[in-house]
Amino acid sequence: MSHALRILQQTTIDTFIAEYTDRIATQQARLEGFNKLVSHELRQPLGTLQFSVRLLRSDDAADADRQARLFEIVEMNVQHLIHLTGQLERVARVQHRGEAPTRQEVDISVLAREVARQLRDMAEHRGVEIRTAADLPVVVTDMARLELILINLVSNGIKYSDPHKPERYVDIFLSGATDDGRTLCVRDNGIGVKADDVPFIFQTFYRSSPDAHSDVKGSGLGLAIVAECVEAIGGRITVGTVEGVGTAFDLWLPAEMPVVEDR
Repeated sequence: MSHALRILQQTTIDTFIAEYTDRIATQQARLEGFNKLVSHELRQPLGTLQFSVRLLRSDDAADADRQARLFEIVEMNVQHLIHLTGQLERVARVQHRGEAPTRQEVDISVLAREVARQLRDMAEHRGVEIRTAADLPVVVTDMARLELILINLVSNGIKYSDPHKPERYVDIFLSGATDDGRTLCVRDNGIGVKADDVPFIFQTFYRSSPDAHSDVKGSGLGLAIVAECVEAIGGRITVGTVEGVGTAFDLWLPAEMPVVEDR
């Protein structure tokens, strides 16, 4: 009997050690991936800033037009760094909360208005109106992850707005409801996505064809974050897009997010 008990205890200890080791390895891999992501995304704008400052100090910057262009490049890259830093901060905040999402009742109308407030300056700069429906539902989900999803989808719509259209907008509205869930739509009337790019837009660091919108410097990060957050809260996301017309993301959310056991 004592021998069987010792075997059982040893088996339990071995299983615990194996699971704990796997968890540490997973967390280490995520940390290494996050560090790689940060260095990858910061390198380009910082390099451009360094080069622009060097040119501004040189004799070549005496020409007023050239100097104005260099200052424009500096300002654009500073704004890119500010946006990227905020994005990485939100990712770090979500990851810091642990592997398992938290569950709470979320009024999406309130959350959507807060997202619109956070992105107001960016939207005004591009002449984009963020329109939030009044009848958005209340669901039980992880508010931080849902906020991150909406911020990335709406900011994407703003970035890829069509400057040739007199009216530019991003809409957030309820597009479907069933007993087990609700579907939110984030729709814009921007430049759309090329058909060849659609299957890859949720991949980390993937950027659509550069000629589609030459003045946009994307990180190739936002929609990958969206996909990860959607999976974590038990949702689904699909995209419909027509080049030159606009893009719509349909985000299905369970009415009540499933309980996830934190191992």
